[in-house]
Amino acid sequence: MHKFISEQTIPIPLDKAWEFFSNPANLIVLTNPRMKIKMESQNGLMPIFEGKVLKIKIALFGIFPSAFLSEITEIKAPDYFIDTQLTGPFAFWQHKHSLIKVEGGTKVLDEVTLKFPLGLLGVLAYHLFGKRQMETVFAYRKMVLENTFGKL
Repeated sequence: MHKFISEQTIPIPLDKAWEFFSNPANLIVLTNPRMKIKMESQNGLMPIFEGKVLKIKIALFGIFPSAFLSEITEIKAPDYFIDTQLTGPFAFWQHKHSLIKVEGGTKVLDEVTLKFPLGLLGVLAYHLFGKRQMETVFAYRKMVLENTFGKL
């Protein structure tokens, strides 16, 4: 298993941050257009709730079409929610989205626990290009959040 962590502080109150991050429509906003994300769930753009399943199509690395089935497995509003891949390209994927009230705004903490398929080959793939891809994905998110809400 690999753990990827990204954090950023944005100058908006915790309740506004929760409103933004708990809306699955904003996943589309936060994802680089090169990944060609498409929400396929009928209820995909409605607010999250525990047990909600999202069907998402993307292009991995901007090239390989892939579909995710992800479930919102835990919510503690407005502090965090967790989505867990049910089916998709990873042997395991779980993303904890935490929001922490700080002076002047909200710290956004993303913790992704993931495992590539194919055993040792998957471990090698993560180290060769997977980690770099995660950094690219979250750098884009940071840019969008900064452009949308400003920098603290």
